[in-house]
Amino acid sequence: MGVLVVDDDAISRMALVAVLARVGAAITGPLAEADDGEAAWERLQTGERPLLCCCDIRMPRLSGLDLLRRLKACPRLADLPLVLVSSASDRDTVAEAVQLGAAGYVLKPFQADEAAAKLGLLLQQALARRAEPPEATGRRLGLGPARLVAYLDAFDAQLLALVPGDPAAPQPALPLDRLHTACLTLGLWLAAALVDRLRGADPATVSVPHVLADLRGQVLLQRARIVPARPAAVA
Repeated sequence: MGVLVVDDDAISRMALVAVLARVGAAITGPLAEADDGEAAWERLQTGERPLLCCCDIRMPRLSGLDLLRRLKACPRLADLPLVLVSSASDRDTVAEAVQLGAAGYVLKPFQADEAAAKLGLLLQQALARRAEPPEATGRRLGLGPARLVAYLDAFDAQLLALVPGDPAAPQPALPLDRLHTACLTLGLWLAAALVDRLRGADPATVSVPHVLADLRGQVLLQRARIVPARPAAVA
C-alpha cells in the first residue's frame, strides 16, 4: 500500500485520492481507502503499512486525533507519517495534533495545486526516511537496475520462505542479524529499523507473519521505485 486515505465522506476521499494520484502514484504504489479511523486501524493491524496516512479529523467511531494517538502508542506504527485533513475551524485541533507528532495537515475544501505540492513534499520526505534512493543503492553496490531488482526479488523470496506454514503452530524465531544486514545492504532503512526493534522484544508480543508482511512491503515498494535502464540507441 502506498497511501491510506481515511475519511467518512466519500466525496472528500475521491478528491484527495485524485490529488495523490497526481503526485505519488508512480512511486508509492496503489492508494487505499478507509471510511473512518476504526476501519483504518483494523487495516493497519493486519500488517499493512502505508507510506503515508491522510486522515480526516472528525469521523465516527474513531477520530483522526484518536487514530494518531493509537499510532504513536504502537511501536510498529509509531513512525508512520499521518497527515490530518481538516477544515479551517479545526485549527486548535491541528495544533494539538502537531504536538502529538502529526506529519502535517491539508485544508478542506482542497485547493488542488496547494494540496499536491504539500503532499508531494511529504511523500518525498517519507520515502527518504524509508529507503535509500534506488539509484544510490545501485551505485554503492555496483549494480544496474535489473540486477538490483534481482537482489530485491531474492530477498523477498527469503522473507516469503520464513512465513509460517501453519498459523496455529509456534512462531519460529527470525534470523534477525541476517535480516538486518540484508536490509542495510539494500538500503531499506525503515525495514532495518523495524528488525532492530525486535531485538529483546517479548516473543509473545511479536506477530511473525505481520513482521514479514511489513518487511516484504518495504521490499516491494523499493522495487517499484526502480526505473528500468533504457536500451542503447541503435546507430
